[in-house]
Amino acid sequence: MLAVIGAGTAGVQAASAVASYDEWSAAPPSGGLVLELPGRTQHGDQLALPADTLAELAPGDVRTVTLRVTNSSHDAQAVAPDHRWVVDGVDGDPGFVEPPRVDVAGLPHVLAPGASALVTVTVATPPQWAADNRGRAAQLVVRFVGTHV
Repeated sequence: MLAVIGAGTAGVQAASAVASYDEWSAAPPSGGLVLELPGRTQHGDQLALPADTLAELAPGDVRTVTLRVTNSSHDAQAVAPDHRWVVDGVDGDPGFVEPPRVDVAGLPHVLAPGASALVTVTVATPPQWAADNRGRAAQLVVRFVGTHV
């Protein structure tokens, strides 16, 4: 009987986590932002980094990705970065015992209409990163929230 209750609770927690990811990813995009990686353009406010970017992370690794954020609206926008780890569609599950550090640099606080910025996303693991992280993987979704100013 306890196993059935435990499985039911886990199912409810998993459904809740999937719902929270769906709500976050289905949120209306910030108006007028265009995100570009080489060979890929995304109209909206979020972009999943290519899977090979984070493949086989090891202790002391530093990986960087440069993308362009463009304000295609007619108004200036204050833009703030955010990120989420996603594993099998579940938001907030870093897939790691200790998630790598994520930094976003190069984004001005305000983008004028038509302006763009080259943004560097850096993913770094500490030199003593836990051995339990070996073989684990997750997708990093970077989001840029724009607010008209």
